[in-house]
Amino acid sequence: MDIKSTSVNAFPLHQAVEQHDTTTITQLREEGHKTNQLNEANLSPVDLLSRRRSIDQTLREKMHGALLSSMNPTAPKGYTKPEALHGSPWGFEILASGELRGGVNDAKGGTQSLEGEVFFSDRSPEKLSERVTRNNFRSNPRIYSHGKGMHSSNPVARAFQHRMSQAIGHYLASGRPLPSSGNPLKLQANADQQVSEIAAHWLQNLLTSVRNNGAKKFENVQAEESVALLKFPESITINFSDNHQQVFDGQALKPLLADAAKTLQQQLEGGKAPLLAMINNGEIVPMVFGFSKIEDLKTHTINGSLGGEAKHYRYQSESHPLAGSAKGGKLKEIELNTLKDLATLSLTCLAKGVKIPADTLIRINPNRRDKIDSGMRAHYLDPQQLGRFQQQLASTLGEKGVTLSQATLPELQQMNQEIRGKDLAAWVA
Repeated sequence: MDIKSTSVNAFPLHQAVEQHDTTTITQLREEGHKTNQLNEANLSPVDLLSRRRSIDQTLREKMHGALLSSMNPTAPKGYTKPEALHGSPWGFEILASGELRGGVNDAKGGTQSLEGEVFFSDRSPEKLSERVTRNNFRSNPRIYSHGKGMHSSNPVARAFQHRMSQAIGHYLASGRPLPSSGNPLKLQANADQQVSEIAAHWLQNLLTSVRNNGAKKFENVQAEESVALLKFPESITINFSDNHQQVFDGQALKPLLADAAKTLQQQLEGGKAPLLAMINNGEIVPMVFGFSKIEDLKTHTINGSLGGEAKHYRYQSESHPLAGSAKGGKLKEIELNTLKDLATLSLTCLAKGVKIPADTLIRINPNRRDKIDSGMRAHYLDPQQLGRFQQQLASTLGEKGVTLSQATLPELQQMNQEIRGKDLAAWVA
């Protein structure tokens, strides 16, 4: 049953929806009317349309397109904006599995969080007092897509740890002396623990600490040269619970540190760090997935601190297939920051035999600084342009005689560095 008509003057877009007037919807949108306005029943024009039962499917699609068509002149003809978004640094893993799984984006609300749920940003109010749908519809997923967090287990920290553990191994193999703090180190361990695991755990903590206390000094520094920014102990003594100990100093220290770096690297490559970040020399490749409307999302409320108003986050408990489900939510687009990031994603997909789902639009959205400095705007690659981009990538790699399916991680890192240095805009021109 249709809901009762709302105030005509206050909600012109809502009125046009009630009158099934696609022409007026388009005109109002061009005049600057927003589809995020909520009416007296707390419904947006898009919500109102979804509740109208007496509309045939063709008209419904036309009205939906008119409501959510992009005002960005670079958007392709007929493009409609997503109604739900999910940002994650685990973009390749999501594509490889074909679904969003609980826990792949940062927890929300600290102790008030729900663990292992799939969170979305959708077109719903963030606070009950707001008269518009979510103002930070795109901004929050973009924040989550970078994988930053408070813990040493966050994707950014693990990507950095992988970069440095790999670099330490290369540095030690070169025979150069490690920079020393001049101080001894004592570690406590259980009798059943492997020495390399104990040292790897210490190394992980060291790398987390130095990054947290001076991340900027590692920027624009080659991986192996960044090892010189670390300080290693003069000796390491491991005390076991059965009262025996092992001391590593002098020439015995280097093999221990090499084993620690190798063990940590293997742990991270076993699924603890995003593959794109490891291929991209420790730098996260942020991805935001855009979906069609998802019905029946649950609401997770986080109480405000210091009198602030509670915020509402939308989620579902089950995994969400990229192809959509009975609740909707088909993947429509993938947002990346640059064509370089698209090259890293495409290279990895080719190497691992993973395909970006058909009919997926690629949205290249520069970061805020690039937009300010160059006046760049988001632009889009339709499936045909994406196909040309991927063909050019495959052709470039073919000229080098590369067999991607057999490439090692260091080989993929080298290929990625070379590809990102090319004029990628020419590949989609």
